[in-house]
Amino acid sequence: LTTSSWQVQPQGVYLITGGLGGIGLEVATWLAQQCQVQLILTTRSSFPAPQQWSQWLQTHPKDDSTSIKIRRLQTIISLGSFVCVEQVDVGDFVAMSGLFARVYAQHSHLQAIFHAAGVTKDGLLRSKSHQTL
Repeated sequence: LTTSSWQVQPQGVYLITGGLGGIGLEVATWLAQQCQVQLILTTRSSFPAPQQWSQWLQTHPKDDSTSIKIRRLQTIISLGSFVCVEQVDVGDFVAMSGLFARVYAQHSHLQAIFHAAGVTKDGLLRSKSHQTL
């Protein structure tokens, strides 16, 4: 990502669909490295609440995928950014509408939305046929 066409706004609110996936976490980390931001990260899967993170890390292996994600989120928070994880399927119109209503009620606007959700199923996207996507 570059900031040649736009700037990351301090305390801006950014929504990242697929925010706990590899690309989503990279985008979240990059935003947090630019300045303190408020991040709303969506995931389809359940994820421990922040007050459960310490216990999770104590009772699960370091290489557990949730443990890795928790440590990444802790790094983002240590940079001064705020992180909110929302369990919602980006393909569910009603659920996403509810999320947007909550976001706009609390923050009044979003600075940007990054769509990082998706599964490419074993292999590069460019090598897929339309049927296998």
